[in-house]
Amino acid sequence: MNRRTAVSIGVITCVAVIGWWLNSGAATQGPVSPETPTESQVPGGEYAPHDPRWAEVRRKEKLDRNWEWKLPLNFYGRVLDESGQAVVGAQVKLSWTTLNREGGATETTVSDYDGNFRLLDKSGKSLVVRVSKDGYYTPRRQRISFDYSAFWDADYYEPNPESPVLFRLRKMGGGNALSRGESTRSSLRTELRCALIFSTEDESLQTGSWKSPP
Repeated sequence: MNRRTAVSIGVITCVAVIGWWLNSGAATQGPVSPETPTESQVPGGEYAPHDPRWAEVRRKEKLDRNWEWKLPLNFYGRVLDESGQAVVGAQVKLSWTTLNREGGATETTVSDYDGNFRLLDKSGKSLVVRVSKDGYYTPRRQRISFDYSAFWDADYYEPNPESPVLFRLRKMGGGNALSRGESTRSSLRTELRCALIFSTEDESLQTGSWKSPP
């Protein structure tokens, strides 16, 4: 066997080995399955079946039918006036659903110097927040309901202390007053003012009353 023939045989052998190796590797890996599409369910939006949270909900349902009413409840809010300034001392009423005999619980608090308030370390499914203060009225279009379990619902809420929910209060007389009546009670030496106010900003009609010193 001359040198040229030996070289040819070596090249053919190397090509055959490389081909065998590539084929065996592809067979070991098997067919590549298409990736499952990922999507996120938008609260209040169309059904997104590939959101992994749906599988988590089904898993929880099998373990405990009442899991929704046992979720941790934390809430962070802030009260502002029509000018974006913090409202100090606003009355805040927080009511949430529970598994107790009454079916719910309530707690009241007030906004601090920066208008902030919070609810911590409770458990339940949903929460309703109402904010008020003497001399102010609440705009009609304001969110007050927050759901902690139904991530597909428009009221779904994920608490974030860095991004509190904003609640707006407007001072009486800040809109266009349609009518106003006033009366004085001499025994209390306090003037009671009543107002019917139409807000041009959100087209809401509100009534309110507040006391003024004599």
